[in-house]
Amino acid sequence: MVLLISIVALASIRGSGLQEAMSGNMRDRGLAFQVAEGGLADGENVVLNNDLLCDGAIYGGIRCLDDRDKTPANSVQYFNTANFTNFGNISVLNLGQNIPPSTYVVERIASFKAGKDDDLTEGVGTNISKVTAYRVTAIGNGISSDSQAIVQSTYNLPH
Repeated sequence: MVLLISIVALASIRGSGLQEAMSGNMRDRGLAFQVAEGGLADGENVVLNNDLLCDGAIYGGIRCLDDRDKTPANSVQYFNTANFTNFGNISVLNLGQNIPPSTYVVERIASFKAGKDDDLTEGVGTNISKVTAYRVTAIGNGISSDSQAIVQSTYNLPH
């Protein structure tokens, strides 16, 4: 009987340790996602508040890339961590707790004209306004470098 109780007790201790590790991983993943979302918001604010020259150079502390005439290998979709470090912008969001800030990349992906019935095909319609599309991609880490989140949005800015 004592042996049976010991086995049940050891199994419950092991199960609670596993559940604690899983909840810690979920917390770290959530932090990584929040850090990445903060970088995404920073990138969208940069697009909204700046007249970006997307030639890869740094203007006013911000770098914007032009994806329209590049090969797919140079697109942010194929970036590795080193590319994010080299071409990215550091977010101003600080969560403390030794969590590194996110890195975000702003790319101009298209310019098109909005026309009749909001047809956004280039050159179609009555040329009501010009719209420039930007892709903002942010990468964030949690407390552990093993937890990483990448988020992306497309931001259309009328000119």
